[in-house]
Order: sequence, then structure tokens, then C-alpha cells
Amino acid sequence: MGDLLIRNLPDYLREELANAASASGQNLSDTAKEAIRIGLSQSAKLKALSRPNAFEAIRAAIGAENLLSEDEFTAFHSALDESRRQPDRPSVDFE
Repeated sequence: MGDLLIRNLPDYLREELANAASASGQNLSDTAKEAIRIGLSQSAKLKALSRPNAFEAIRAAIGAENLLSEDEFTAFHSALDESRRQPDRPSVDFE
């Protein structure tokens, strides 16, 4: 295991870590490691949430000029969903 030296840590941050350590009964080092672990985990989750959806990814790869606009895309999928709800629509023949 390695060591990490954090230079120029603001006093307020060190105090918050010390208060958290005291409240949890942990030492300052363990509290700091836990805070870093949680921060990295939340950062990874935020990055995952900010990834483009499939439509945005395809649009970026192919080029916006070749695809539907946002309004056209929304209208298309609304019409598609509505057609799927029709009880008398013909079944698909896969042969």
C-alpha cells in the first residue's frame, strides 16, 4: 500500500474531516480514505449518467444532418407507440 501526501489542504476541509472522524470513531486517515472512495464512486456514477443515449450516440457518429430532429424523433416515437397500442394491427410475419 502507498502513502499519499495532500499539500495545501484548506483548514475548513481538514476540520470537516476531523469532525467526521471524531463522530464516527475513526482516525483521520481512515475517514479521509473513505471520503475519497465515496467521492470517486459518485464521480463515476455521474459520468455514467452523463453518457449519451443511443439516439445521441448514433446522431454524433453519423452526423446530425442525416437523422431526424429532436421534434421529428419525438413525433416518430409517439406515433410508433400509438400504433403498437392498436388492438387490430396486423401481426408481423417473420418468414
